[in-house]
Amino acid sequence: MKFEKIIIGQRHAENLEGIKKMISENLPELLEKCIFTSSPSTLVEQGRISGKSIMIIGTVYENSMRGSEIAERVKQFNSEAQIFQYSTCPQDSDYYDGTIYKRDGTCHSGEHAAIIDFLQKNKD
Repeated sequence: MKFEKIIIGQRHAENLEGIKKMISENLPELLEKCIFTSSPSTLVEQGRISGKSIMIIGTVYENSMRGSEIAERVKQFNSEAQIFQYSTCPQDSDYYDGTIYKRDGTCHSGEHAAIIDFLQKNKD
């Protein structure tokens, strides 16, 4: 799966920092393609931009917008976007292209190996 950018959204700043750190340590060549945000509106805006992108997003954000709503809004404008739910829960929307399962407590542990494994398999 070739992609032009990687958009990663999580509600908690410590999750975003942990993911960014793991990418920089394990897949530094992908870091320049990454956008990290906890803002649902930024996720929608970046995801709608045409082109091939991978979005890895959480299911819950601080405001009333859920990850499934973000996925739906992005897919309406950019059908090429591949959107993956990053969660401990099963997929909750047909707008997701799949789920990357994280361990319980990942927010506090900083361990995001599931994302690294996914990106490693899909970077070429």
